[in-house]
Amino acid sequence: ELLCFIYIGYLLFNAIRSKKDLYLLNTTGVFLFFVLFINIRLFIEGFLPSGKVSISAVMNIIFNDQYYTQSYTPIFIFLSFFPYLSIFILYIFSKIDYIILYQKQNNSQITLDQSDRFKELKLTEREVEIVEALIEGYSNIEIAEKCFISVGTVKNHLSHIYRKTNCSSRSKLIKLFIGHDNA
Repeated sequence: ELLCFIYIGYLLFNAIRSKKDLYLLNTTGVFLFFVLFINIRLFIEGFLPSGKVSISAVMNIIFNDQYYTQSYTPIFIFLSFFPYLSIFILYIFSKIDYIILYQKQNNSQITLDQSDRFKELKLTEREVEIVEALIEGYSNIEIAEKCFISVGTVKNHLSHIYRKTNCSSRSKLIKLFIGHDNA
C-alpha cells in the first residue's frame, strides 16, 4: 500500500512541477486504483479469519485449504498481488498520458508550420480545408462528404492547389506541407 501511495505522490508531484493540470488518464487511473483496491481489500478481509490482509494470510488459506474450496484459489492468488498490479496499471496510464501530450504538442507544432505555409502560398480557406483532409489521408470522395461539396469541386480545388504549390501529385503536396521541402 505504501508503494501505491508513493507512486500516486510521484504522479501528483510531476503534474505540479510541470505546471500542468492532471491529465484525464492519470486521474482516472488514481480513481480506479482507490475504488478497486478498497473494494478488493474489504472482500479479502471478509474471507480471512483474522481480518488482516497480507500475502502470507492469503497463501495460508490457499495452501492449507482450511476454510475454502479449491475453486477460490485463483481469486486469492490474483487478489493477493493486486496492489502490485495496480502500481503497474498506474504506470501504464502515466506513460499513455505522456504519449498523448507529446502527440498534441507535435500536432500543434505542425499546425503552426502549416498555417504559415498556407499564408505564404495564398490558399483560400476551402483549399486549406482540402489540404488538411489530404494530409489526414482522406480520398476525394471522403473530402467531398466532409466539406459538403461535390467530387468535381474537390478535383477543381486540387488543380488550383497543385498550380499554387507547383506540385504534380498528392504525395508531393503532402510532403510539402509536413515539412519535407525536397519533394
